[in-house]
Amino acid sequence: MRHYRTPYLAVLAVILLAACAAQQTTNPVVRKFSWFAYLGAEDIRRQCEPGGLDRYRLIYNGVYMEQVRVYEITPSNESGRFDVRIEISEQPDLSNIVIDGNDIDLLAPWRPDVTVISVPADQIAVLERALTADGVFGPPAKGLELSSVDFYWAAAACRGGEFHFTGYLWPDEGFKSLAFPQVLAAWDFTGIAVNPPRKTDPLEFPPHDPDQDPNNSFQVRVGDNGLSNSLLRN
Repeated sequence: MRHYRTPYLAVLAVILLAACAAQQTTNPVVRKFSWFAYLGAEDIRRQCEPGGLDRYRLIYNGVYMEQVRVYEITPSNESGRFDVRIEISEQPDLSNIVIDGNDIDLLAPWRPDVTVISVPADQIAVLERALTADGVFGPPAKGLELSSVDFYWAAAACRGGEFHFTGYLWPDEGFKSLAFPQVLAAWDFTGIAVNPPRKTDPLEFPPHDPDQDPNNSFQVRVGDNGLSNSLLRN
C-alpha cells in the first residue's frame, strides 16, 4: 500500500472539490488536480443538452511538461460572436515571479499565458466545417491511448445539444491531415510558437514523484463519451 505524505493529502482533499467541477483555471495547483476531468471535458458533457449553447474545447498536448495549448470557444455576450480563449502553458520561467509592492505572485512562473479574442459566427462556421471534415462529430477514436509525453489533440464539442469527444495522436495520418488546427492558428495572436511534434524518448524526461506531482506523467484512453474512467498510468 502506498502511503502519501500528509501535505499531499491535505492539498488533495481541498483541490478535489475544484476538480469535480472540471473547470480550468489559471491557478497552476488547481489545474494539476483537475486536469483529467478538464481534458475529458466532463463539464461540457454534463451541461450539453438540446437547446443549449454550442461550445468547443480543443487541446494540443505538445508534451505535457513542455507545452499545452487550450482553445476554449464559447458564445460571446455580444450577439453573433464567439469568444476564443487561448491558454498556453510551458516550462516555468522562474525569473517571472511577480513582486509589485504588496502584490506578490509566487505562482506566476507556472501560470498559463492567456489571450482572449472575439470572432464572428461565420468564422465559427469555418471551424465547424473543419471539425466535421476531421471527424470530430463522428464516432470517437475509442481505445486511443494518449500519453503526457506524446503529441496529440483532444477535441470536445457540444453542438446542437450533442456531446462529442475524440483524440488524434501524432504521427498517425489522422493527426497529420487535421484541418481545424489551421483555423485555430489564424486566430492565434499569442506570438508563442507551437511545440512541433517529434519522436520522444521517456529517458528525455526526469522521473517524477507521484506523491508530490501526480499529473506530470500519465497515460489516458479515449472512451465512448470522453476519456475512459480508468487512468492507464500515473
